[in-house]
Amino acid sequence: MTVAAVLVAAALVAYAACLGMAGSRMLGRARWTARAPLLAIVVYLAAGWSVIAALGLAGWRGPPGTGGTGWSASRSSPTPTRSWTWTAIPSR
Repeated sequence: MTVAAVLVAAALVAYAACLGMAGSRMLGRARWTARAPLLAIVVYLAAGWSVIAALGLAGWRGPPGTGGTGWSASRSSPTPTRSWTWTAIPSR
């Protein structure tokens, strides 16, 4: 893993931690949320999903063939594969 990849992953984890902890506190104290509850719901959900996306991207090592491991959820192979296939049921 390169230094740049580590720095990007650390930045994404720091972003997720700061937004996850401080974001809900700031939204809880905000007075505009009472005047625009739908907007508050949308902002809260967007912040939550961006935390999930940041953590997911921080753990992702890149597409196969670029030095990363890629994603694979295939249970049929005893060795890790370098494909992006997601299978819920193992192939027989």
